[in-house]
Amino acid sequence: MSFAGFTAEFVFKVRQLGLTDLELRREFRMSQPALERWKEGTSAPHPGMQIAVLKWLDEQLLKKP
Repeated sequence: MSFAGFTAEFVFKVRQLGLTDLELRREFRMSQPALERWKEGTSAPHPGMQIAVLKWLDEQLLKKP
């Protein structure tokens, strides 16, 4: 998946869930600058980790009432 593809899906799902930056940083054990780069599309996790991140977000969406 490209940076742009990951970013679009990541930002969309995070908005649907209403997750805060703090919640995301704690879940993925990352810094605020790294999270900002993910959201801006200037960086993305390793392709294998992208799948895991998006899968976790999908699982959270399924739990959402």
